Amino acid sequence: MSSYSSSRWVSIVAAIITIFAAGFPLTFSLYDSVLQQELGYTAGQVNAVRMANVAGQFVLYPVAGYLCDKCGASRVAIADIVIGAPALFAMAAAYSRQAHWTTMAIAFFLSGVGGNCAYVAALTFCARALPKASAGLAIAVPVCAYSTAALLMSLVFAKFFTDHADPLKPIYDLAGFFTAIGWFTAVATLIGVWGMSTGGPASDADEVETLLPQEFEGQEPFMLQDWTALLFFAGYIIVAGTTETLAGNMSSVWSSISTGGNFGSDTIDAGGATAVATFSAASTFARLLAGVASDKLAVRDGGDRTVMGVIPRGRGLLFVSIALVLTCDFALLSSTWYLGYQNTSTAVASRYLAIVAVNGLAYGALYTTAPTIARSVWGVRTFGANWGWLSYAPLAGSSAFAWLYAELYDRTSAGSDSCSGRACYATAFAIMAGSLLIGAGLWASAWAAWRRRGQFV
Repeated sequence: MSSYSSSRWVSIVAAIITIFAAGFPLTFSLYDSVLQQELGYTAGQVNAVRMANVAGQFVLYPVAGYLCDKCGASRVAIADIVIGAPALFAMAAAYSRQAHWTTMAIAFFLSGVGGNCAYVAALTFCARALPKASAGLAIAVPVCAYSTAALLMSLVFAKFFTDHADPLKPIYDLAGFFTAIGWFTAVATLIGVWGMSTGGPASDADEVETLLPQEFEGQEPFMLQDWTALLFFAGYIIVAGTTETLAGNMSSVWSSISTGGNFGSDTIDAGGATAVATFSAASTFARLLAGVASDKLAVRDGGDRTVMGVIPRGRGLLFVSIALVLTCDFALLSSTWYLGYQNTSTAVASRYLAIVAVNGLAYGALYTTAPTIARSVWGVRTFGANWGWLSYAPLAGSSAFAWLYAELYDRTSAGSDSCSGRACYATAFAIMAGSLLIGAGLWASAWAAWRRRGQFV
């Protein structure tokens, strides 16, 4: 192995370590209900805090991507040390002082900005560091690290920052947790900055390869000049927004289910660390599987363009399937029979965690497949900027569907800091299930258009 190859693999490992520090946002469901119960925030205010973090992650995404393209990934990642880590320390102080929700929202926003810079830097670096033949793996490895980080953080939270002396009313040390993650973020990102500054792209040939049709060759146009990107973007708003909303409200949904069932002291906690660990484990598995599957489904020159001679072959098949699976998952969550309260607490908890796991599988596959398709359709030279603009979709979708969930939740709770029963969440997730069908249709249309013009993605 050449010295260049050795340094490149060291850089990839360092980039992955950076993403471990950026995985903090996926832990929000560890403490969403804690913010309601301990600080007295309403569901709308808790979701506003979460959306502040999401906004921080995505509002500067195109800027971070552009800077990665122009200045280098390692320089962009420094923002997580300068902004992200101090923001986590500010969260700890805000929680200890029981600060107003707007103060907490500002801290979460800044944490999102810093974490986003580290994530975009590492993702862009890995997309360029591995050859085009491994496009799926190049995306799957860093995004897998992102969900793995959330899984490990949830286990750390349950082990070291949760007092289980009273199983029915555990005590959480959120200030200590935020402080610990702050120090971890600073150290891990510092390692990533050092490592990414020592490597480079796989080769010049891989740098410019793209699936764009003949009339676009040589100029690799900005992705949003392609009308199919609008279909891609609109579908992404719906699918990312719905899965993000459940991911960010797993504890509050479970609280409504468990209290509505009147299970009493026999209740099994399927929220908090349990839900986050289940979601993160499923997401991690799906990210790796989707990365391998997307490379296997990709149409090679001269290769088969159908599966079993009937189903169109390509990464688009995986993409559309994600939306359809989520449709079924959300329909079950909103149904009266699947989570029927006549069942025991153990049965209901198991069924709810199954819904959480399926959402995690779809979430992980989505965030692996989407950038892989963007890389394949619109090229890698301007991947950072292109993917940055496309990544406004989760921000828009999360904002809309989180508002829907919180509005219906607060309306049902009538001003209380908690809400019991199916009415708190069912209507919101039924609407999301219907929206997901539209998202699947939009993606199927984009995929069909790519195939018609010779892009067998």
